[in-house]
Formats: sequence, C-alpha cells, structure tokens
Amino acid sequence: MARVMVMTDSVAGIPRNLAEEYHITVVPAANIIFDGHNYIDGVTLSATEAYQLIKKDPDKFTTSALNPGYFLEEYKKLSQKSTDILHITLSSALSANYKTAGLAGEMLQKKSPKTNLHIFDSKTVAGAEGLIVMAAARAATQGKNLEEVVAIAEKTKEKTRGLMMLDTLRYVYRTGR
Repeated sequence: MARVMVMTDSVAGIPRNLAEEYHITVVPAANIIFDGHNYIDGVTLSATEAYQLIKKDPDKFTTSALNPGYFLEEYKKLSQKSTDILHITLSSALSANYKTAGLAGEMLQKKSPKTNLHIFDSKTVAGAEGLIVMAAARAATQGKNLEEVVAIAEKTKEKTRGLMMLDTLRYVYRTGR
C-alpha cells in the first residue's frame, strides 16, 4: 500500500492503455444534460456522441459538475489500495470539479482520517493537463512518495502551456464557461 494513486478527469485525455499501465483512475469531467436527459461524460455518453448532440442543437446542451459523492466513492476505492492519493483536476477557472473534489476530500477525512489526499488544480485542460498527469503517474510508478509526486506535478505545470483554437465560442458559452 505504499504507492501513490493518481486520479484525474476525462478532459486530460489519457488513453486507456496508459491509464492501465500507470494505474491512473480516470473519472468523468461532468454531467451532460441534453434536452432534459442526463448523461455522465465518458460513462453513458462518449465524447463523440456529446459532440454530435451539441452540433445537433446547442441550445439543448449544457453541463454541470459531478456530485461530491461521486468523487468520495472513487477516493474510498483508491484508499483501499493506498493511503496516498493525488487527484489532478482540470482548471478551477473552467470547472467546479476542483471545488467539488475539495468537498469530497473533507468528507473522506472524516471517514478515513489516515488517507492523505492532495487535490491539485492543473490550471489547464486537455493535453496540457494530461502531461501533468503522466508526469505524476510516472513518478508514482517509480515509488516516489506523495510529496515528491506533487512536486513533480507542480514543476511540470510550471513548464506546461496549453493552446487551443476553437471554431466558435458558442459551445463554450452554452456550457457556462
């Protein structure tokens, strides 16, 4: 139980084979709401399907943050494998997940006070977030402790920049960003 467990969201774009190889837990980034129906990102609706829905009718598409209970359940599962957990979230400027993870972390500390949970705001998204996650996961796989893994994630964040080009801001606006 000495290994640091790394967790992130689907926005980081970690391929399944790397998530398995480096023992990265990937959770959904959001609830997706389309035309009154609720979906969970990457669980009940793929990214391709979500994109098709937003193109079909952007006015019926929105997102909301996951419930803290969702993160709490994942933290409990990971705490059975290790006492040290690093959760790397997408930017707190773009999502409520960092705040929601903090609420779940407070609940975890009451139920499992010996678990060391560090919630890390990547301050970025997509591939840039993925680079931070992979650096942390490699360090965890090499046997680094939580403090060392967090330091590596921080150094990687300082050196990482993500640039994106959007065809339109319409979809970003529709999801509340």
